[in-house]
Amino acid sequence: MSAPQDSFQRLFADVKEDPNVVGLILQGSRGKGFENEFSDYDALLIVADDASDEYKKRYDVPISGLDLPVCSLSEFRAPTWWGSLGEPEDRYDYAHCNILVDRTGEVRKIVEQRGQIPREQQYDFVYRSLDGYVNAVFRSVKAWRNNNPEGAHFEAASSIPYFLDALFGVHGRPRPYYGYIRKEFEKYPIEMPWEPDDIVHTLLQILQTADLKVQQKLLKESEAFFREKGYEKMWDAWEGKDKWAMALQI
Repeated sequence: MSAPQDSFQRLFADVKEDPNVVGLILQGSRGKGFENEFSDYDALLIVADDASDEYKKRYDVPISGLDLPVCSLSEFRAPTWWGSLGEPEDRYDYAHCNILVDRTGEVRKIVEQRGQIPREQQYDFVYRSLDGYVNAVFRSVKAWRNNNPEGAHFEAASSIPYFLDALFGVHGRPRPYYGYIRKEFEKYPIEMPWEPDDIVHTLLQILQTADLKVQQKLLKESEAFFREKGYEKMWDAWEGKDKWAMALQI
């Protein structure tokens, strides 16, 4: 047994029957099933309010291979309004978690709430993400037209976070960390018009080359997909004098 695994197993044995412990959540790569030989254990310990100070003090020491913040149940219950967890991708910390202790059933409900884009915010979030994606591609295409390959590369790279925000956001899910993109597609698939290998390859091509035709192809395919998902207004607003960017040849 590795040192990190041993540390975590000892922790779990200590807290699983402890009445002061309300919840234990395994997060990070291990919580999502993405671990490798170098993965540490990222966990969150939730304790009863009147035991909070004691447990925070108890676990405020370095433990090999284990990252263990402690919070009270009241702190964990704090409203998770849109933006309260920082950037939308910070919600990904709570996606696909492994909940090892949930004394009352409340922990799972809060984790599920934190690990998704609130339904009432979803449409606007995807709309703004699509708008950012389209504008970044448009600026990259303009840079190619203006014989500015450096600018084209930077703008193409900036389009990818927007694209991924929209792609996962349309399913109510936060964008994964970049190191997990392929694993996310494979282990937690979403509806999309691309095979996982194909979209990963396309995004890498855009990052590496900013290839004009590759960007235009993805833009057209994205338009068809997101129109079907109810985002016609965003694409219609982009029609007109800027539409040439989809067909420019250099």
